[in-house]
Amino acid sequence: MDEGCRNRGCTGMKRRYERLFCGIRHGRSVMAIEKAHGFGFQVSSGNAARRRPDGRASSWVDGAIIARMTALSGSGWRSTRRLLLMFGAGAVGGAVSLLLRVDVAVSLVIAWIVACATYLLWVWLRVGHLDAQATQADAQDEEPSRTTADLLLILSSLASVGAVILVMLRVRDKSDSVSIAGLLTLLSLMLTWALIHTLYTLRYASMYYAEPVGGIDFNGDEPPRYADFAYVAFTMGMTYQVADTSLTTGAMRRVALGHTLLAFLFTTLLLSATINLLAGLLI
Repeated sequence: MDEGCRNRGCTGMKRRYERLFCGIRHGRSVMAIEKAHGFGFQVSSGNAARRRPDGRASSWVDGAIIARMTALSGSGWRSTRRLLLMFGAGAVGGAVSLLLRVDVAVSLVIAWIVACATYLLWVWLRVGHLDAQATQADAQDEEPSRTTADLLLILSSLASVGAVILVMLRVRDKSDSVSIAGLLTLLSLMLTWALIHTLYTLRYASMYYAEPVGGIDFNGDEPPRYADFAYVAFTMGMTYQVADTSLTTGAMRRVALGHTLLAFLFTTLLLSATINLLAGLLI
């Protein structure tokens, strides 16, 4: 960042956004101006932030840009914080179960249930009500990093396999405690199923609104919102195919292939656990 920007009071931004912000504010960066247009701001090369139609000073737009840059600088931390809260809540749930002298295996299932429920509530309470415009602005910030998403998918798969093994080993005992353990296992599988497709909902939204915008044809004129991406993700999770939408890029099709393969594996595990639970309780 040059000395001129320092003198103009631009030192308060995160380092990774200082150069971009200064380019927007002082009209010297073509890339910064293009980014500002992407965020919905009107920017000119000579006077970065134009006056509002009512004639107010351009500082209003500068303030909006500052707010947006600040939000972007915190987006990575938001994903990390959500992950930490998820595992923290799960650890508390598991610890409380152990203190109540619940079986270790069942306590692990309870911990995973609490963790999944925490993550799902956080995500859907935040994005479920957003309209198309807000979805576009939020999509790049909301999706967890690829490492975080892959970690959650791996943990989900391992938790699913562990839950199935727990059911298969324990259901032959028809005691009430084991029956409850089996039901908790099925609950954990259903929450894991929802978690997997929620992660893919966020990924599809992020990929769609990345430059260039597109990758899924929704066969309509309105831009998609998170509910539309959830429709795509959960439909593929249940039917292993797209319904009345079309995937128009190779990158989107590759992600969808991994999604449907994982969905097929998970559904097989869920059916196996359900059949074994019912068989153990009825025979």
